[in-house]
Amino acid sequence: MKIFNAFMKVLLKRLNSSLIYVVIFISIGFAMTKSSSSEKEYENVRLNISVTDLDDTAASREVIEFIKKGSDLVDIGSSREEQTDALYYQKADVILTIEKGFSDRLKSGETEELFKEYSVPGTYSTELFDSQLNRYINMINVYISSGETVETASQKASSALSAEVETIMYNDNNSENNTLSKPIYFFFKYLAYIFTAVLTTGLCPIILAMNKKKIRMRVNCSSITTNNQLLQTTLGTLVFVAGLFLVIMTAAAILYKSELFSSHGLLAMLNAIVLIIVTMTICLLISVLAPTEKSISMISNVISLGMSFLCGVFVPQNLLGNSAANLGKLLPAFWYVKATNIIGEKEGEVFSSESFFSCLAVQLAFAAAIFAVSLVIAKNKRQSRS
Repeated sequence: MKIFNAFMKVLLKRLNSSLIYVVIFISIGFAMTKSSSSEKEYENVRLNISVTDLDDTAASREVIEFIKKGSDLVDIGSSREEQTDALYYQKADVILTIEKGFSDRLKSGETEELFKEYSVPGTYSTELFDSQLNRYINMINVYISSGETVETASQKASSALSAEVETIMYNDNNSENNTLSKPIYFFFKYLAYIFTAVLTTGLCPIILAMNKKKIRMRVNCSSITTNNQLLQTTLGTLVFVAGLFLVIMTAAAILYKSELFSSHGLLAMLNAIVLIIVTMTICLLISVLAPTEKSISMISNVISLGMSFLCGVFVPQNLLGNSAANLGKLLPAFWYVKATNIIGEKEGEVFSSESFFSCLAVQLAFAAAIFAVSLVIAKNKRQSRS
């Protein structure tokens, strides 16, 4: 097992670059899970409103009561300087003055010059408050038009607009359909980038080092047969790939627990296994082409980032242009991402076992084709050297 031992020694020396990718990826996975678990349900926003009532009638007091139901009243003082400071230091979101004659204007159907308002223009809080207040005034006009008095119309409008409506937040993580939740979906989706980046930067330099001319000549002079050489190199490669897969899946099991071992989670793992086989063949092809070790990093970035952008890892597949999508279909990562979308029912896909296994078949076809090309290139190189 001398070749295997040498393979593992080279692997340990070059493990740092691969570990960086893995550690960063797992850290992002933890952050995504934590942010997802800490999401709050819908909660109405209460604004800080300062109100000055110059009309002091039943209708104007009803306005204040209506504002109190959805906002907090604050006392900031009456001078312009105090009001400006309150807005600047965000002690108040809106400063409202109910003008004198408010009730009489409402009775006559007027809606202009009912209030004087100071606020920071264009802010979310200002738009929200103005929308609520305009709805209230319009509702009062509706009741007055139907024959109600200003006081009664103000009370009925306040009651109608203050009625609570049950809010049900749509949860995309539909446990009944047993699809993938967003965190685990993105975890598996980004494996298309991580596996490619880690294996090309970690595995290719090792294979290149083992295939150096001097090392190859020394091995050929030994009693180790060619088949034994291939077997030990393959064993070392499988140890590296299996170790990477186990580390990633262990992290997934810690992060997503039982969800990983659901039916859709197991399908996602199967999809990842097929992906890592495809990635191994890509690494073999790169190694057979025998670039210099210095160029491996550049080649890795081109392949991993290129496939990620064209295949829907960084940009959703349903947002890719026709030319980009058609080009992406010529790459194996496109079908991995498509299979992940099918499992998670994301980006317009609907789960179908037939469609899912078709994507796996396409990936395996890519792997077989790349492996065959690698063998042909390797054979031609051996013949040219001989």
